[in-house]
Amino acid sequence: MKRAKKAAVALAVGTAMCAVLGTAQAQVYVDTCRNLGGFNSGTPGMGAWATVQANSTAFLSRRMVQSCEILYPESSGKGKPSKNLVILEQQMRQDECSMYRYLGSIDSKLAMAKVGDAYVVSGEMISKISSLYTTGQLGPDGYDPIFKAATAVQTCIYDLMSQ
Repeated sequence: MKRAKKAAVALAVGTAMCAVLGTAQAQVYVDTCRNLGGFNSGTPGMGAWATVQANSTAFLSRRMVQSCEILYPESSGKGKPSKNLVILEQQMRQDECSMYRYLGSIDSKLAMAKVGDAYVVSGEMISKISSLYTTGQLGPDGYDPIFKAATAVQTCIYDLMSQ
């Protein structure tokens, strides 16, 4: 009887530890995907974000914006998420701004554990990149690195969904 109780307790403790470790591992992977996106909760500058910045001259459309506003909803526990606005105070092509908006949306959805939604948005971003390239609004020198960076984000999200 004592042996059965010890085995049951050990099994319960082991199950609880696996759940905690699984949650911690999933969070690490979410953070990895967020870092690949590079928006990183309003502190851009690495990952796909940096790739878009480094290839800003590859955006060829004529439409310009004076600043790029990125709405970034964050989970605030119960109720509706709070809405933050990140403003890039620089003139840029509208299509470049849309890439930053996609990345902000992906990061926000990952932060709120809406992994499926993040995957959908990453697919929309990849489609937009391909469309810009095929219509001549994104030059070939920028297409490849931006497409690869966006695909890396989507692959990471897919792997996260597969866990």
